[in-house]
Amino acid sequence: MPKEWSDAVDKVQAGGKVTKNDGEAIVEAWHQEVRDLALIMSRIISCRIGVKMSRAHILNQDKRIDDDLKCLCDKGFLSAEFEVPNAASHILVTADLQTRSLRVSMQIDAPKDRVRNSARVNWLLRQLKDLELKDVFVCALWVGRSTRTVFPLAEIRDDPGKLEDGNSNLEIKAFEITLTSNSARRFGGVRTFIEEIEHLAPKFYEMIGQHLETWLPPPPKPKHSVQLKSEKEEKPKNDDESVVSKPGNSHFELLEIPDFLTRR
Repeated sequence: MPKEWSDAVDKVQAGGKVTKNDGEAIVEAWHQEVRDLALIMSRIISCRIGVKMSRAHILNQDKRIDDDLKCLCDKGFLSAEFEVPNAASHILVTADLQTRSLRVSMQIDAPKDRVRNSARVNWLLRQLKDLELKDVFVCALWVGRSTRTVFPLAEIRDDPGKLEDGNSNLEIKAFEITLTSNSARRFGGVRTFIEEIEHLAPKFYEMIGQHLETWLPPPPKPKHSVQLKSEKEEKPKNDDESVVSKPGNSHFELLEIPDFLTRR
């Protein structure tokens, strides 16, 4: 990261905002690091990892810079999304200057065939049953609400119902699983920030991302069963079916006597 990075982090931590002049250099370095991180993860995972961008940003790089610069100056964070082939969702990487933390996360839809929220939470926990990692958080997103419920994974394992947090009458629509790094000292360093993000993102995918599965609705079932018959059962044969009838009267058919031959 550029020399302006450390000063910008301290300024935001103190309640200030990043200036546009400092922000331009930071955003440019961030975009370079996003490209580097995609290459690093591609090498580690052995497949091409892409950077997810909107169509407007693909067509206009200046707009991408302006939008990220506005986000940095107004909200104090930078983010990028990475596309992993066949993964449950995109990987979101966020650098938050206000909290001096890095976050790597994925969001997956909750299974709609589970009626109770507890069953949906258990569905997620089964995917993370072998995970032994600190600083992992589970967030529940609710239908009809913009607020979120967040608890450490360890607490959810001990009490799956805790994630409801008094919202048992609402429906969980999605989960977000996040791995965080809260080393303020390393976050503010020009070199250590890069080291931290290049370690955290691949670690998240190896320990969490590759094990997450997206929920798919089951295929529809027929409402009426179909009775299948074999060719032999389609139509029983009799002795007469082996005889091919020809046009006209056959020898085993009754002849109709014409009127003029009838005895009166």
